[in-house]
Amino acid sequence: MRFNGTTAHRTGGLTTEGHAPSESLIQKLNPQREVGILKATGWTQLATGSLNLVSVKEHVHTELLREQPVYEERGTDIKYPTASAGIPLARVSYRYYSGRVDFGSKKENVLVRIAEVPASKTIVELFSQEKLRVKLGIEVGKEKEVEVVVFHRKEK
Repeated sequence: MRFNGTTAHRTGGLTTEGHAPSESLIQKLNPQREVGILKATGWTQLATGSLNLVSVKEHVHTELLREQPVYEERGTDIKYPTASAGIPLARVSYRYYSGRVDFGSKKENVLVRIAEVPASKTIVELFSQEKLRVKLGIEVGKEKEVEVVVFHRKEK
């Protein structure tokens, strides 16, 4: 599966009124996330945070839900700050899929994450071993469209 999305800056680690906490903060509260991702991918490290993509076509979410994720977290197992504690419960689960992001001649392996019940079906998050903005050369405030390839998981 291939799809396009536009990079988007979320928060810089702070929780603001009416906004979800940053992925960097959530990772600190949930060290099991990094352990699970490293085990699922074979990576040696996980970059802090994620790269958000917006303007993704809604059918991408529907198609990904039909695929077997390489890693999945139940919302009940994820800790959020008290003011946002209901968010992971509302999302039911977070599903991660192996893929690659392409930007010009640059290509990086990623995990593509969606929520089972998202706040928006037009947003996905990308995780990688290194900061994607740095690896792809995309500055905050100078958002770019990227292509994502999701690899089909081979059944055992």
